[in-house]
Amino acid sequence: MARRKKSKEPVSLAQTTGIVRRLVGENLKSRKRPLAAAIFCMVVVAGSTAGIAWLMRVMVNSIFVEGQQQSIWSIGGMVMTAFFAKGVASYFLATIMGSIGTGIVADLQKRQFDKLMTLDVAHYAGTHPAKYVARMLHSARAARATITLVMTNIFRDALTLAGLAAVMVFQDPIMSIAALIGAPIVVVAVMRIVRKTKEVAQSEEENAASVSASVTEAIQGVRVVKSFNLEPEMSARVSDGIDRMESRQNRLNKIISLTSPMMDIFAGLVIGAFIVYAGWQTLNYGKTPGEFMAFIAAFLLAYEPAKRLAGFQVQLQRQLVAVGRMYELLDSTDFEPAEPQRTLEFRPTLGHLKFEDVSFEYVSQSPVLHQVGFEARPGQRVALVGRSGAGKSTVFNLILGIYRRYEGSITIDGVEISAAALADLRSGIAYVSQDTFLFSGTVRENIRFGRRDATDEEILEAAAAANALGFIKALPDGFDTIIGNSEGVLSGGERQRIAIARALVKDAPLLLLDEATSALDGETERAVKNAESHLVQGRTTITIAHRLSTIQEADVIVVLDRGRVVGKGTHAELVTSNPVYQSLFSGGEFMPEGQKSGRKHNS
Repeated sequence: MARRKKSKEPVSLAQTTGIVRRLVGENLKSRKRPLAAAIFCMVVVAGSTAGIAWLMRVMVNSIFVEGQQQSIWSIGGMVMTAFFAKGVASYFLATIMGSIGTGIVADLQKRQFDKLMTLDVAHYAGTHPAKYVARMLHSARAARATITLVMTNIFRDALTLAGLAAVMVFQDPIMSIAALIGAPIVVVAVMRIVRKTKEVAQSEEENAASVSASVTEAIQGVRVVKSFNLEPEMSARVSDGIDRMESRQNRLNKIISLTSPMMDIFAGLVIGAFIVYAGWQTLNYGKTPGEFMAFIAAFLLAYEPAKRLAGFQVQLQRQLVAVGRMYELLDSTDFEPAEPQRTLEFRPTLGHLKFEDVSFEYVSQSPVLHQVGFEARPGQRVALVGRSGAGKSTVFNLILGIYRRYEGSITIDGVEISAAALADLRSGIAYVSQDTFLFSGTVRENIRFGRRDATDEEILEAAAAANALGFIKALPDGFDTIIGNSEGVLSGGERQRIAIARALVKDAPLLLLDEATSALDGETERAVKNAESHLVQGRTTITIAHRLSTIQEADVIVVLDRGRVVGKGTHAELVTSNPVYQSLFSGGEFMPEGQKSGRKHNS
């Protein structure tokens, strides 16, 4: 199974070019019309800016030197027209590029999330969910910033600079050449700043993701934090992360800020030299003031786009670190196991499950299951029991198709599940985990996630069967009350009963229950189990069991120990003949009815 490789090296020049070309190609190809409009606006901005500089010569010579009164209105009108065109074009340019940018952010966030949903479960191991969220949001915004930088610098600023340079060269080629002599010094200094930016930007993004993960952990686990008086530790952890992030950002800001004063110093030296040269030429060789005024105006107008172009690589490298991570995700090959060629439509109808000599191991680890074999016939209740790490959860993961590379045979209704499309396989399985998970949305939506076309009546029936109808009706908006995975609106037992209702409304032939009643009190548990007894008829029910009542009611108990099946039978048979089961029973591994679980069961 492929593993993610974390990028530690700064983005090279070749990588920069490749990422930018891909980013522009993928995201602007479908936006040709607004892009063309934006480029037109950039041309207008560049042309009007160059025109303003050119008009300075005409204005000074015609009005202030030659005293042509008739030129006042015409030149004044042309200057106003140039500025008006520049202002209007700048407005439309900003709105068009803003619209393109928000569209790109939305598209890339959707692409990243869709990609995350296709990845194998192992991809998420060792990475906090908040880091995925932070990176997904940040990288999409960085992509927008990159495209905006590229478009505005390559087109608007470069075109503006080219137009103003033409004005400068036309007015005085010698001064233009002198201005260009200092350019290589600026370029060398900028490249050194770019290298420093690459080094710092990498760790800045890592720190931001780590802070997001720490804050999310503290909020999600706020009850644990408070019960163990961990507020100082959590505050210290988050504060330390924020301090590191602040330090990196300050360092990055210092590096990036070097470009502006560097350009200011360069511009001051050049303009001072121009004044000396222009004064000398005017007093001794009869040059007109208008020529130098036009040159100085062009140079001053060129200063801002030139400064932006000087800082272009610095800003670009800061954004490309996040964009590079985004493409690492989008190009990841850690897919969920490949879908087989479908030769038939397979939808489980009976839920007849059979394991034959099934062995399984995680990548580079010792085997978790060793030649496991058991059968669950339609309508049977099968309980999986065993100590932590015995392999119970792995059995569930194999049935659900979370892992598909195993030895031996697993069939449902006689069809090998590894040969079935995942969507078809999972359509016939309802699953309720011990760690109840509810989605953001209403109670009705959470239950309907079990089956999208479920009617309101079916949702009502499922809620009643799960003994959830009473507390749902007592909620402020009943079935339309907004809930989520965090506690507060519902208690743990209530959330678990919503999850049971979600599984029931699916009406699947195979039920997987990870001790779904372990968080309920005795009275509520009995109500749910009575309702469940009607629903399991004609269905196969596989339960990872910890409650003694659940185990005793099972038709077949499968005893797992270190990945092996060491016993099968009823409670009465196993308690007198199976040493492992006897030790589980006598050692207090099974909870009596009505006793709430005080610990997590790692199966």
